[in-house]
Amino acid sequence: MAGGALDLPHDTSGLWTSPIGFLPSSATPPQLTGLICPYRQLQLAAAHVRAAHYEDAIAVYRTLLKQEDALPATWYSLGSAYYQSGQYDKSAAAFVESAVDEKRRSRSYYNAACSTARDENIEHAFEYLENAVEAGFSDQGLLTTDEDLAALRQDARFTAVKAQMAAKQEQVSR
Repeated sequence: MAGGALDLPHDTSGLWTSPIGFLPSSATPPQLTGLICPYRQLQLAAAHVRAAHYEDAIAVYRTLLKQEDALPATWYSLGSAYYQSGQYDKSAAAFVESAVDEKRRSRSYYNAACSTARDENIEHAFEYLENAVEAGFSDQGLLTTDEDLAALRQDARFTAVKAQMAAKQEQVSR
C-alpha cells in the first residue's frame, strides 16, 4: 500500500497485527489491547471487512470503542460491519452513535435509516431518514434507487421526505 500503511495479507483470519509484526489468532482482541496501536487495529478491522470476516472486524471495533479516545468514525465503521453481517438493529445503533460527528452526520443517519428499513422497523427508518435530510443529506438519486429503502417507497411519508429534501436544497441554493 502507498503512504507507508501496513500491507496486510488477504487472509487475516489467522493473524493479528502488532507493532512488532503478526501474532497468531489465538490471542484474542482483549488480550492485545495494549499491544496494538489504534491505527493498526483499524487497519486490521478493515482487512477483516474486506475478507468478509465481519465478526472479527466487529470484535476489533468494539475493542477500539472501549478506549477513552475512540473516534466517531469507529462507530461508523462498526455500523458498516454490523450491516454487512446482517445485524441491522445493531448497525443502526452504531450509525446513530457516529452521527455526533458533524461531517458524517447526514450519511450516518441515512445509513441508520437503511439499516432500520432492512430490519423492517419502518417508523425508525423514517425518523432517521428525516434526520439525514435535516443534517444535509441531498442525494435524490440514491434516495430513489437504494434497495435498502424499498420498503419505504410505498408509504406517503417517503414523498414527504423527498419534498423536505427538495425544500432544503432550494434553501441552500439561495
